[in-house]
Amino acid sequence: MNEVNDRVSQDGMQCIVAAGKKTLRELLLGLDVTVRSVDLGTGVSHLVHHSAECTAGSLFFAVPGTTVNGAMYIANALANGAVAVVCEDEMDFKIPHIVVPNVRTAMSEIAKTFYDNACDKMDIVGITGTNGKTTTANMIYHVMRARGIGVGVIGTLGAKAWDGNTETVMECKLTTPDPIELHKTFHRMVAMGVRTAVMECSAHAIHLRKLVGINFRVGIFTNLSMDHLDFFGTYRKYADTKVNWFADPQIKTSIINIDDIEGTKIKSKRIVKYSLGDVTELKLLPQRSRFRLGGVKFEIPASGRFNVYNALAVIACCRELGIALRDIARGFAVLPTVPGRFNVINVGDACAVVDFAHTPDALSKIIESCRELLNDGGRLITVFGCGGNRDMGKRPIMGTVSARHSDFTVITSDNPRMESPRSIALQILAGVKIHTDKYHMEIDRTAAINYALDMARAGDIVLIAGKGAEDYLDIGGRKTPYSDYAVIDAWKATKIGKIS
Repeated sequence: MNEVNDRVSQDGMQCIVAAGKKTLRELLLGLDVTVRSVDLGTGVSHLVHHSAECTAGSLFFAVPGTTVNGAMYIANALANGAVAVVCEDEMDFKIPHIVVPNVRTAMSEIAKTFYDNACDKMDIVGITGTNGKTTTANMIYHVMRARGIGVGVIGTLGAKAWDGNTETVMECKLTTPDPIELHKTFHRMVAMGVRTAVMECSAHAIHLRKLVGINFRVGIFTNLSMDHLDFFGTYRKYADTKVNWFADPQIKTSIINIDDIEGTKIKSKRIVKYSLGDVTELKLLPQRSRFRLGGVKFEIPASGRFNVYNALAVIACCRELGIALRDIARGFAVLPTVPGRFNVINVGDACAVVDFAHTPDALSKIIESCRELLNDGGRLITVFGCGGNRDMGKRPIMGTVSARHSDFTVITSDNPRMESPRSIALQILAGVKIHTDKYHMEIDRTAAINYALDMARAGDIVLIAGKGAEDYLDIGGRKTPYSDYAVIDAWKATKIGKIS
């Protein structure tokens, strides 16, 4: 059994009682593996997929990456104390390794076991879609918290959990963390007494098998539009990744936005639908939205039709989890604003709106929402850029969106990464110039925002899109502290008394 093994049996299995401490036999139980030069009784104290993080007792996953193959770092992992390596190809028998059909799948399955199957002890809500994931996830979190329910949330803004008395913030590096970090987070939440966890599920996470083994009480589909083509290649492949996820039998109930064309294609064992047509008495105010649903009045501390869609997803989810409609409405009444999502800031007689919108569809929707709030004579001035080393095709499209629907466009920089900021801006400009000559290009983002605020008159809205709550600029691969909010505050401190 040490040399060749089709499936690890339970015979002779030794159980380590402490959470997060397992033998290789326990971790491989039931999986399709081949083991070489491995003592299955060896204890594992850490799971890692970066060789530099290996210490004595680590199990190293040699993950095949898009640019670098983890197999290149096996020797380093073993030198740092790894007890064995999980890989996809057989090697010299002297190297303790476990061969699996897919390392990413195995990492998800083993991480779940290592952390005591914590996700099975909670109701997991997964949210996917191009836009709205973060807002929807945080709305659900706060509605449940308002009801006194222990709940956790994992997503773009990080991870946190409420145990009924105390909120604990946890580190998460990605929208959907890698399986080891994800299941560790689930384990911490269960230890706190949390029994419901809400998480954002990115297309990358679905494609890269991060969600394998997780049973979702609810899966939510918000919407779909062009994004991440740098990774998926085509819109259809990106869309199908999200749409087809709902066919997974591990999703008990799917909550679907049927006003989105991709939503109508979703097949799932149980579907709950939502639509803007479900609401009546809709009223959008500068910082709030009101509507009636099922005879109950709702008010949310966010404007824009897209936020009403997010609220409808939240309502459907919370009802599915057993919360009454009126209690959901009471939860909405005390919602805090979601950082970086349609945050309205007064700047004298005008206002600024800070939003994370960084795709053509998101920018279009946020512009539409801003225009709905403009009074007669008010102008919309849009400031945005596009990220480097990401979808190049969306840059002129976003330029076109802003040019056609804003009164003035300020093109700037937004996380150029390893690309030339000016080159990115010129690609945006190509889409702007087709439709208007009312634009200004300023690569320095601080200067660009100041320019837009300086030109704003009473009743105008300055939309600052792309970064939201991000607190850095990624230039040349180096993250420098930066905040759109700080720029606005600094402008207000020096200019607020000079607005005509």
